[in-house]
Amino acid sequence: MINLVVVGGPATIYSYSDRYPGTVISVTDNEIIVTEDNYKRIDNNGMSESQEYEYESNSDGRKFVFRKVRSGKLKGQWRENGLSTGMPVNFNYRQKYYDFSF
Repeated sequence: MINLVVVGGPATIYSYSDRYPGTVISVTDNEIIVTEDNYKRIDNNGMSESQEYEYESNSDGRKFVFRKVRSGKLKGQWRENGLSTGMPVNFNYRQKYYDFSF
């Protein structure tokens, strides 16, 4: 089964071990633009790995531009600005996670 990236679909942006929820706002063959969603923690687990959040799309949220990496071992992966050092993104699910160990 092929997962298609669609406008309005969910995304998860990775920043080291932290994760940020997003919504896809633009899709072309060469570029995908995602806005960071609003999120609110809804559990009472404190500084725990067990975290639950609720999400809300935010059309005014911080925008991220993802392009495919053109060479090297990450070739074909969607990364921020198409750079192998750019933040990676996954599509078709939305997740927030804060790593308290840093």
